[in-house]
Amino acid sequence: MKKRFFIAALAAPVIMSSCLGDPADSTSKATLPIYNHVTRTGADGETKVEKGEYTFNQNITKATIDMTASLLRLGEQTGSFITPTQSYSAGKGYELIFKCQEAGNFNNDASMPVTGLDCAIYNLYNTVPETVSSTFPKDVAVPQQYMSLPIMRYSVGQDYKVRTFFQYPLYTGTTVTTDDVNVRYESKKMGYYISMDIPKRKATVVILNAKFSDKMGKELTALFLRNLDIKFTPSGYEVSGAGITPSIMMGTKETPVPTFEISSFQLTTVSEDMTTATAVYDVVNRMGETEKRYKGQFSGKYTYVAENTGKPN
Repeated sequence: MKKRFFIAALAAPVIMSSCLGDPADSTSKATLPIYNHVTRTGADGETKVEKGEYTFNQNITKATIDMTASLLRLGEQTGSFITPTQSYSAGKGYELIFKCQEAGNFNNDASMPVTGLDCAIYNLYNTVPETVSSTFPKDVAVPQQYMSLPIMRYSVGQDYKVRTFFQYPLYTGTTVTTDDVNVRYESKKMGYYISMDIPKRKATVVILNAKFSDKMGKELTALFLRNLDIKFTPSGYEVSGAGITPSIMMGTKETPVPTFEISSFQLTTVSEDMTTATAVYDVVNRMGETEKRYKGQFSGKYTYVAENTGKPN
């Protein structure tokens, strides 16, 4: 039985009957904006980040696809390339997967071939539940649309390695904290949402369901860590800060919590596609009569909702 996968472009997918070939073919066209992480190979390893755009032409009946990359900036050039038509398959979460060893030429320049393209498109990308994100300050962006997320990597010529990444990822997994007497607490409910301002190289990290010890009692629905630094490296990116006074929402007002201090925080991507990350941080809790210190360690990956199940991965 052939699996049907429809690419969504920030809203419902555009499905149409093809005017070419078999009139019974169902096709879709979707343009998906995402950021390019471009690393120049060689000794300097310079990394630059720019907005990109990818348009996918999908024949759902035949399970084929081609892609046009545009707004791709490499050094002083900005241009595009078009892949040949490829067959695609569906992954475990019904993500659309296609690969293309020879994926065209950048700006039709035969000396700039695009090779080794590996793309996975995740449908119904999920960030923070709307019941939670609707309470966030307006400047903390949380996309809620039905959409698709193209995560890919490829090389251009001998000089450039390109990967794509989402500027609003939610990482979930396992968080382990230990207090100052080495008592361990583990949580699989905590999440780390990042809202990036890429031009400014700044980010807000929201720790969801924050709880660092059994003795804390109630979880904090959302703990905001503001004005953190983003550093892009050849291997991915880091989000870090020190001496952070976090804040929480009190009704409709964001309120600092001076009895808490995040003395250090660093989240680092650890997989080539930047969908897996680790985080380490130190928390000082001055609530109550005795100061408590916690060391947090997290390991996890992007959270998305699978198109076939409607449930998180």
